[in-house]
Amino acid sequence: MSKSNWILLCVVNSIDDVTAVAKSHNVCQYRTNNLKDHTKYSFKCSQYRKNSSCNYELKAVVPDDDPNSITVMFKNTHNHSDRNQTSRLPSSLRQSVSKYVRAGSTEPQIRSSLAIDHPTIPVSSSKLTSLVQTERRKNRPEIFSVYDFRKWCNDHLDGTVPYSTFVPFYFINDVDDLFVLFTTKHLIQQIQSTPLLQIDATYKITWNELPLLVFGASNGNRHFHPFGVALVSDDESSSCYEHLFQSLQQLSIQELQKPYSPEFIMADGALGITSAQQKIFP
Repeated sequence: MSKSNWILLCVVNSIDDVTAVAKSHNVCQYRTNNLKDHTKYSFKCSQYRKNSSCNYELKAVVPDDDPNSITVMFKNTHNHSDRNQTSRLPSSLRQSVSKYVRAGSTEPQIRSSLAIDHPTIPVSSSKLTSLVQTERRKNRPEIFSVYDFRKWCNDHLDGTVPYSTFVPFYFINDVDDLFVLFTTKHLIQQIQSTPLLQIDATYKITWNELPLLVFGASNGNRHFHPFGVALVSDDESSSCYEHLFQSLQQLSIQELQKPYSPEFIMADGALGITSAQQKIFP
């Protein structure tokens, strides 16, 4: 278009002011031209990828001899009536998926909820799976360094609240050499109420694929009651189980003023557990 199509919008004093004007008019910068006696910044509609028919433009002209007198002009108007075709799921549906992911729903639960919330919008399995995975990555906790993890454990050494997590024993040298015991005052009191100790390892609930030892006991109705969990660097060697058994012994004396020696240990029969049991609970 010719120069006469540009309409004066305002005159501002700084680039920050230009940025504020651009934001308020829903445009983004796409070009900078360093010309003979001035610099020109060109902007176009922030939603141009979704609305290619929108030809609204804005430009800011900064004179070399007077950079504090910036002329801002525009031409055309926003036009979002002709939205580009896209295979992306609608925003309303994506917002629903985000809500259910934050609530901890499984993918089948999310699919059932979407069928109720958006009965007229078809959703393929592949698109839903991809969207759920994307939303879960957004909500993952930040990656902490060994130093951060060690500091967190040190801050939670003392359990002052019965149902609050504390870390009575830990060492963290690096990701390949660590042991961290998590429990609560209430949970650990149960170790004296049963002669049974059950232990199993899982990789399913840690982001960095470290083994997590889950330990506790089942009652007569086969309901499992956890005593706590321990994050370890290796569940194959006997050392992690030795650390666990020794920690439980010390914790029983420290919290309950009673020695701890279970009569039965139920596990998967791994050599590491057997060796540790024979050494600590002969």
